Amino acid sequence: MNIQITEGSFSREGLPNIEDRYLRAERRIAEGVDAVFELPFHAAVNTSDSVSTAGVALHENLKCSDGFKIYASSDDHALLQTIAKYIFMTEMGRRKEIAGMKERGWSKWKIRSFLVEEKFPGAAGLFDDDQNISAVEDLISCKCLYSTIRTEICTGISPEKSNKRMDACTFDRFILEKLASKHDGYSEKDTISALLDISGAFPRNVKAVCEGLKAGYTMTQIDSAINPHTPDIIQTRQLILKMLLDIRGIDNIIFSISTFIPYVKLLAYKNEEVLNRLRKHSSVTIIDAAGDENPAVLSGIFDECKYMLYKADLRAEKLYSEASSFFI
Repeated sequence: MNIQITEGSFSREGLPNIEDRYLRAERRIAEGVDAVFELPFHAAVNTSDSVSTAGVALHENLKCSDGFKIYASSDDHALLQTIAKYIFMTEMGRRKEIAGMKERGWSKWKIRSFLVEEKFPGAAGLFDDDQNISAVEDLISCKCLYSTIRTEICTGISPEKSNKRMDACTFDRFILEKLASKHDGYSEKDTISALLDISGAFPRNVKAVCEGLKAGYTMTQIDSAINPHTPDIIQTRQLILKMLLDIRGIDNIIFSISTFIPYVKLLAYKNEEVLNRLRKHSSVTIIDAAGDENPAVLSGIFDECKYMLYKADLRAEKLYSEASSFFI
């Protein structure tokens, strides 16, 4: 079965997709896909390796997938396969050395570029392209999970990369203003205490966010305070979203387990035969638009943990609707 797993209303970077997720899914069905699923918010708005791992795990757990396509800008697919295997093996064998690099402030892909360039001179240039990075992440995830799902590397842009998104500066300003308004009237001590409980982040990072909100900083300025040596505005935006959506520390522990996909939302499917086959074989709970229309129904189906994750999805959809009404 030709299954596609896609972003929902938000991209991995935490930015709203402009086109409605159901319209995008129906277009994929018209192009020949049998079923289109949306990753839950906790898995979709995450680190690139976590998103890749979640996608591979979901293909495995649906138990109907014929395989999936991996998109890369490079047409040297054999080299990408070799690099992914090398990174996978090397990161396990040189953990102490890599830990030292992290202590010096090296980002994950700076470390990987160094390791790859050491073994394959000139090849690290592949990682100047986000699509190649995503491809290698997917290939590594397949190895980490010992996946038996068939993969096909294609030269081109993935459907997710072609999605139009809200302007980052505009959305960042919107969520920072909402977070500041949410805690307006709180003392700085109470705000820090509340955000620590919500985000589960390091106290220093939460303090930087609070000081930034008070001073009217931009997302870039807050990111500079949190990550002075290795800027990562995507990670900072994800942190702000968790704070705004009340995703608490205990939730984050669950969210960090990227293979923990207790349910999946079916956005579109080809016909009833496809749906029946999916429901028969999948080890993951499949929900559809009816869950959005009547979330209370799911409270009787999901256990407490599943429903907690699903409520985060609902809060994210509410935020998306608010952002859409203002900017899209």
